[in-house]
Amino acid sequence: MPRNAASTSIIRAFLERRPARNRNDSTDGQTLFFHGSPIAAHAPDGQLILSYCGHNTPSTRLRLNTICHLTGNGQPFHAKAFGLYFNSASISSDATTTIQILRAAS
Repeated sequence: MPRNAASTSIIRAFLERRPARNRNDSTDGQTLFFHGSPIAAHAPDGQLILSYCGHNTPSTRLRLNTICHLTGNGQPFHAKAFGLYFNSASISSDATTTIQILRAAS
């Protein structure tokens, strides 16, 4: 989970579909932006679409893992030997990943 409580509060607002903003993060309730890049969005079928948006940074990864953690999906995003992974599958920094909301944000 991010060490930044402000980022976590914006992520919670995104999961609750409420608009919110802080210095680096914002959401209109439908899409979560980090430094202006859309890193997460609500899909029409109720799932979440997640992406590094080409920014392979620890800060982006922490936000994606916080979304996963708050929705009951653990913390599946990680980096190893300069590669990016979702669970054990290698992904690119431009790839999108879809997850189900397993539980409401707590």
